[in-house]
Amino acid sequence: MAVDQLKHPRNVRRGGGANVTGLAQRTEIRRCGKPYRTEEEARRSKRALAGAEVVPCHCGAWHVRPVKAKTAAKGSAARDTGPDTLTRAVVCNRDGNCCAACGKAVPAGSWRSIQHRVARGHGGTNDTFNLILLCGSATSPGCHRICEDRDEHMHGQGFWLESWQDPRAEPVMIHTADGGVTAWLTDDGEYSGVNPLAVTA
Repeated sequence: MAVDQLKHPRNVRRGGGANVTGLAQRTEIRRCGKPYRTEEEARRSKRALAGAEVVPCHCGAWHVRPVKAKTAAKGSAARDTGPDTLTRAVVCNRDGNCCAACGKAVPAGSWRSIQHRVARGHGGTNDTFNLILLCGSATSPGCHRICEDRDEHMHGQGFWLESWQDPRAEPVMIHTADGGVTAWLTDDGEYSGVNPLAVTA
């Protein structure tokens, strides 16, 4: 065996056993959410008032996080990996119950869906900065389907992103009556006129 092969993780033996296959699994590093200086300030936020959990963090600040759903019992229906009810409500409220891409009104009960800008299968999360309200669905006519077909125009406007793109740093062209406005999506369910990562850098 060559020297360079000995150094490769796939050829490292542990305890005299069989070769370890595959690289070591890496733990995803996630930044803290929007920090609040005090617990009281966090409890006054929109998400906390809507039922989200207020928790202290190792960074010394307080954060507002969605309440995690209980794990489904064995043998029950397939687990829904989409955003929880609270997060869906925050996204729909932020986008004014309108399709962010074409401006069509999509109130509750209409044919609408929440698009993951970075797809879940590519590592996309259920954070509000990765979610946008669109008309239609992934399998029916509408702006969501256009995104699923990887339309370059929709990509240029930030409605779908490649796996290597950070949805916090990539703006979205939100439809307005006079054309559109560029906005960044924040982790507390709001629009921002500036890149929040550039502000905190």
